[in-house]
Amino acid sequence: MKISSNWLSEFISLNNKTIEQELTQLGLEVDTISKNKNDYIIDIEFTPNRGDCLSAYGISRDLAAFKNKKIKLPQASTFSHQRNNNYIRKVAPDICPEYRFMPLCDVELRAKSPKFITDKLIKSDITPVNIIVDISNYVMMEVGQPTHAFDIDKINGKLSIIKSKKDLTFIGINNKQYNINKGTPVIVDDDDVIHALPGVIGSKESMVDNDTKNILFESAFFLPNTVRSLSTKYRIQTDSSYRFERGVDYKLQEFALSRIHLILSSYISIGKCNLNKISYKSPLTKTNSFRFDYKLFKRILGI
Repeated sequence: MKISSNWLSEFISLNNKTIEQELTQLGLEVDTISKNKNDYIIDIEFTPNRGDCLSAYGISRDLAAFKNKKIKLPQASTFSHQRNNNYIRKVAPDICPEYRFMPLCDVELRAKSPKFITDKLIKSDITPVNIIVDISNYVMMEVGQPTHAFDIDKINGKLSIIKSKKDLTFIGINNKQYNINKGTPVIVDDDDVIHALPGVIGSKESMVDNDTKNILFESAFFLPNTVRSLSTKYRIQTDSSYRFERGVDYKLQEFALSRIHLILSSYISIGKCNLNKISYKSPLTKTNSFRFDYKLFKRILGI
């Protein structure tokens, strides 16, 4: 993953002369560091267990612990949950135990993405598309939570996150056609039209474009094994699947949508909106506590 040194500096003070050594000591292997005008692009190789560091905030949080400093999450909008659900019919808990969605209506998408966002995306090897997709990708790179935007007007009825009841076909946003077998985890509407493979790739059917007026933003915790199986079977690797299959923070979903709302509302009119919440009990989202003598760290590790 490539990340801008200046972006990390927004969370914690850095010394570009020692950053490689510090990241290496944290177990984050630095492949290259290249100068880009007044910035440095750091290319980091991550082991599969470090999904928590696949963002500017995640890397900075590790550095903050190493340097004994404090950092804060970026600002985000605050709004209440909405009980009326006009968009999601069913969410299977064995696919997605935590699901959040945010409808935005009468949105004008002809505004250009802010330069500070497109610059950071380009430095992270992500191609800017439009203001909705760019802000979604920006928040993913910033805090580590992938999100997806559906064009509501292209959805028949409500969406369901279930295992397909029959063999289906769809065209992904990468313009490739996929033949989906019965029993495969999918996001479909009431007409059994596929709108996404959960956590992997969206469908061209409901892709957001410049003519989109009504948007449904999704932010979820898809089970890592589900995403890993889909990504492997259909040979699709995306920035979203790369994070989901390693495990995202199951408490980030609401914050990511709140962050998107704050940034988006600064550039286009989106009106008042609320978050919707769907939660199920899952062993992967259960918080446990345990006692541990911190002196064992020094005795066992020597540090």
